[in-house]
Amino acid sequence: MNPKRFRFACTAVVILLALPALAERLSLSRPGSVGMSAERLEVLRDYFRGQVDSGLEPGMQVLVARHGKVVLHENFGYRNVETQEPLTFDTLFRIMSLTKPVTTAAAMILYEEGRFSMDDPIAKFIPAFADLEVFAGLDANGALTVEPARHPPTMHELMTHTAGFTYGGGYNESPVNALYRELKPFAADATRQQTIERLARIPLAYQPGTEYMYSYSADILGFIVEIIAGQDLGSFLDDRLFGPLGMKGTYAWVPPAAAARLMPIHGYAEDGSLTLLPNDWNPARPFDHAVVEPVTFGGGFQLVSSPGDYFRFAQMLLDGGEFDGKRILAPSTVRFMTSQRYPQAVRDRYWAPGQGHGLNVSVVTDPSLVNYPTHAGEFSHGGVANGYFFVDPAAGLVVIMQGQLIPPRYRKEHIPVVNALVHAAIIE
Repeated sequence: MNPKRFRFACTAVVILLALPALAERLSLSRPGSVGMSAERLEVLRDYFRGQVDSGLEPGMQVLVARHGKVVLHENFGYRNVETQEPLTFDTLFRIMSLTKPVTTAAAMILYEEGRFSMDDPIAKFIPAFADLEVFAGLDANGALTVEPARHPPTMHELMTHTAGFTYGGGYNESPVNALYRELKPFAADATRQQTIERLARIPLAYQPGTEYMYSYSADILGFIVEIIAGQDLGSFLDDRLFGPLGMKGTYAWVPPAAAARLMPIHGYAEDGSLTLLPNDWNPARPFDHAVVEPVTFGGGFQLVSSPGDYFRFAQMLLDGGEFDGKRILAPSTVRFMTSQRYPQAVRDRYWAPGQGHGLNVSVVTDPSLVNYPTHAGEFSHGGVANGYFFVDPAAGLVVIMQGQLIPPRYRKEHIPVVNALVHAAIIE
């Protein structure tokens, strides 16, 4: 990885240089300057205060921006409920699946350079995937049977979770998921080559392009970025995204000396009270991966960041691929990435009414069918540790909320309420 940002040296001077920059509250603009009501934004603050006061959330950092101006950037609650240490702006968060849109943007940089086509089979870059088989059912003895893939999974299918890979459980139960758990392709100590070899032994869960299954696809995409670019994903992100965007506090891992700034992952005890989850809660990827240099970069979950930093990335997408005078992607590429890309049959089976999916982002297609105020073209993504962002281009909005709570509450609890309150604060 890039030694300036991802190596942890032993000398005191280098340790100080390697420490993540202290995050700060972003400069705030008056809500009225972007057509928003300060009084109505106070209702949003009351909502998050209530979430903490009622013991439902340990703490969250929230950011609201309109037309590129931040009108709310605040902490609510605690970094650690056991010590009652307050959440602060220098807190770092494991953003988990909010990494996926970032990895996708990295791939789209290469796409714009003509390095791959959406129709390219992923085996063009990972030859071990040339002859993947597909799960076909169980025989009379209960043994797994396979059939040939009707076509090799493509880059487009990889980026829309329709290639046939899975997460090995959590969303459904199948013999394929059992093989993921047995072979542990993405174990924390597995090299990229070991991961690829283990994945090649597991049949795809379905024929490519026919179903949707949330999966390790973004991690595989990260491997392909590394292979095409000829450098590890962390360095590529640093050079082509984080550096140009000024994302000084976004990392693949942080030095142990900064580990105290990482908000621990919270969960619920049997009595419903908030507690800390142990680092080994996830045996494949312990939570302490954030302070250990990864063997492989997890393009689907790896990053440590903050709402203030992620705002720069989200605003870049809203502004058609440019932020603060730095062009990252073309407007046409951002539209391609954030447009609905699924066949209707797949959308009908897996997505809520009025919603679809782009390249590793959810997309609103018909706001009249969505249960909160928004516009067609809103795109978003969430993370399992209770992080979520959405961009509503028609309203010029970027909203980011980040906590550290598993299971997350953003999907059912926060999205409808926060969307309603933020849109209600727009008065011009």
